[in-house]
Amino acid sequence: MSRDGTPLMQQYRDIKARHQEAILLFRMGDFYEMFFEDAEVASRVLGLTLTSRNNGGASDVPLAGVPVKAVNDYLRRLVQQGFRVAICEQVEDPKLAKGIVRREVVETITPGAAFADDLLDVTRNNFLCAVHREGETFGIAAADVSTGAFHLVLAPAADAGAALARFAPSEVLVARGTSLVGAAAELHADGALVTERDGWEFDPAVARDELARHFGVHSLEGLGVGTDAGAAVGAGGALLRYVRELQPAGIPHLTRPTLERAGGVMPLDEMTRRNLELVESLRGESDHPNGRASAERAGTLLGVFDRTQTPMGARLLRQWLLAPLLDRGAIESRLDAVGALVHDGVARGALRDALDGVRDVERLASKVAAARATPRELGALGSSLAQLPRVAAATAHLGDYGALGVIAARWDACADLAEAITATLVERPPTAIGEEDAIRAGVDAPLDELRALRDGGRDAIANIQAAERARTGIASLKVGYNRVFGYYIEITNANRHLIPDDYQRRQTLTGAERYVTPALKEYEEKVLTATERIEARERELFEGLRARVGGAIRRLQDTAALVAQLDVLGTLAEVAATERYVRPEITEEFDLEIVGGRHPVVERMMPRDKFIPNDVQLTEGARMIILTGPNMAGKSTILRQIGLIVLIAQVGSFVPASRARIGIVDRIFTRVGASDNLVRGQSTFMVEMAETSAILHTATRRSLVLLDEIGRGTSTYDGVSIAWAVSEHLHDRTGAKTVFATHYHELTQLSDELDAVRNFNVAVREVGEQVLFLHRLQPGGADRSYGIEVGRLAGLPEAVIGRAREVLALLEGEQLAEGLMRETGDGRRETGVATRGGRATPGAPQLSLFAPEPHAAVTRLKALDANQMTPLEALRVLDELARLAREG
Repeated sequence: MSRDGTPLMQQYRDIKARHQEAILLFRMGDFYEMFFEDAEVASRVLGLTLTSRNNGGASDVPLAGVPVKAVNDYLRRLVQQGFRVAICEQVEDPKLAKGIVRREVVETITPGAAFADDLLDVTRNNFLCAVHREGETFGIAAADVSTGAFHLVLAPAADAGAALARFAPSEVLVARGTSLVGAAAELHADGALVTERDGWEFDPAVARDELARHFGVHSLEGLGVGTDAGAAVGAGGALLRYVRELQPAGIPHLTRPTLERAGGVMPLDEMTRRNLELVESLRGESDHPNGRASAERAGTLLGVFDRTQTPMGARLLRQWLLAPLLDRGAIESRLDAVGALVHDGVARGALRDALDGVRDVERLASKVAAARATPRELGALGSSLAQLPRVAAATAHLGDYGALGVIAARWDACADLAEAITATLVERPPTAIGEEDAIRAGVDAPLDELRALRDGGRDAIANIQAAERARTGIASLKVGYNRVFGYYIEITNANRHLIPDDYQRRQTLTGAERYVTPALKEYEEKVLTATERIEARERELFEGLRARVGGAIRRLQDTAALVAQLDVLGTLAEVAATERYVRPEITEEFDLEIVGGRHPVVERMMPRDKFIPNDVQLTEGARMIILTGPNMAGKSTILRQIGLIVLIAQVGSFVPASRARIGIVDRIFTRVGASDNLVRGQSTFMVEMAETSAILHTATRRSLVLLDEIGRGTSTYDGVSIAWAVSEHLHDRTGAKTVFATHYHELTQLSDELDAVRNFNVAVREVGEQVLFLHRLQPGGADRSYGIEVGRLAGLPEAVIGRAREVLALLEGEQLAEGLMRETGDGRRETGVATRGGRATPGAPQLSLFAPEPHAAVTRLKALDANQMTPLEALRVLDELARLAREG
């Protein structure tokens, strides 16, 4: 028989043909086998032994396998490396199969569609996104199959990248052959698996019908998704079709979609999220959700705030930090709730204590609805729901405060579900039916009888033996058991004349006979099948309970969302109380005023009260600050501090300051630091210019722009010119609140040219040759950068420091050409040391790149015509020139 003709291989090929893009795990008994190319890939990626099996004509087929019990670890490694994995199970009992066992793919796992805890991070969502474009509008659909979350987003082209990046997708769907495939990097989907789908799947008309049918509505308008949302609907339909392919058993837990339009939350582009270190540190590795590398949360804003008690709270906190609000009413609602919990420490403590016993209700409920939950997971859901009355009681008296009132009005403790679960399952259910008892005693009478039969075997045998002795009058009669004949009654030959007629002989021994009776045979059948019947009955009861609870998935998801909100609000209050944050005043006006502002991350890394707070004020008439100061003085810290305080306020949290008045901003733009992007073939300066260009094209009057060192990646003159022009553009055309930190001290001259520019510097104090960094913001510009002092602090050799001072003196004295090289007495040329005493003049201003204003005497001289002057006039002009020279 040929290899193709082997029934097993033919079945494998038929199934593999329908899942060509996935590695197929083919269930064979206690192993998942992989064949052909899949086996070779798995062998290479997982380090498995590549072999072959004598399977009829398939002995030359490459094969690799993994045990069923160990499959989760192998799955995790495959998915983390970007592979799709199709799980093919035996869907009928091999004992009952006629011919080859029937098999079907029950699930396809991808980086963006995973249920298993091993493949997920409990503190963050695992989003699968689809992107569709119609004109200048992008539609984004985002779903997390582990929680059921489903979002639709409409965004203008300029904000599409920020909108997508907010979800940090593990996988992105795009239409095959469209420009979006190549634009995935521009949309900041790098690192995510990009999956191409047929273009018709993104058609809004097809998608609208698909979505309406799945969610059981006549029209999507009933869900708040109008006819103008075609781009988002197209993306949503394609995503739904893809997920249904991956999960043939269905996705009943997918929530009805919510449509988000531009203007609801602040778009945060990649550079702002990175520069402000919101969820990943610049010193850490990539925080990508598929686990290729795990970022250190220390040193991030998320690390400061994440004191949540529940997994869904941790996920929601991350979402809030990446989506600051733009509506003043929504911000104030959160601030009211946080304020109430800040001032009521008892309620805050009670809330956090109650939440401490709540598990991941969101993901547990999704597993229950998808019929994936184990007895232990369903038990965890029940015990978590049982905690909710304590959670509600902690804040019951605070229902008049903002978001807490909204939560109280919608609260559903799901008490009936908690009671059903806790009353049915044992206190500590097993991970699988059949391992240990899962159903409580007293729940089901037939189950209790079976357990009694299983557990009371010895007593039952003793009772049968006593009854038969009494009936027959044979005192030596005994009941026994062996594997060959089962249960039997043994009677010695001396008592054969007493044997009743219903005894049936089974075995003859020397001096005895073994018999069975109808009653004994009936008992034997009960005992031998009791365990199997117990498992079947428990499975039936468990699956019935799971189906009942899963049918209430919408209630459970709503409750989980409310618990998550309470957790985050309690966390914001806890941080505010322990870190001495204050409630910001939120306005619709332009002005930004921060008094005693502190960097929330940096101050946590220092001894308490050692961080130097600073004041910042930006108004319509003073909307741009040119910030100068030495290296290491803290300019970048102040920039990030301003951005973080504004962002935290618009999240709805108290802020690290003595007082803050925040005019709502529509965007926060940051351009801090420099880095190459070698993957995209961009130099440091190109990256810098691209980011600056994005700011100039996107910023509005309501934006906050924070710039650090624009133009330093190219020649000095080019850099100063660009920095100057950018500043003028932001001042004159954009009108945004701007803080520009720079070492180009020439930019301080902008305050003479532009009305709304103010100069500030970060103070230092010189003590001899030492420089003391005061980290204090003060009016006025700086005239030196103290770069050589920073080099000394960094440990540069003294010879290098000394030579640097010599060259600086030459530059400042305009003697570079003459002094860097000089002739020695023997005609050789060597490095020169012709300086003012061999060192820089203390306090000398740094060399300016712009030509200074000519001296008045020089100007007067240039205007003279000596040929037309009389001797007397020459003497008078000479006296005038002397006077001008003395006046300086």
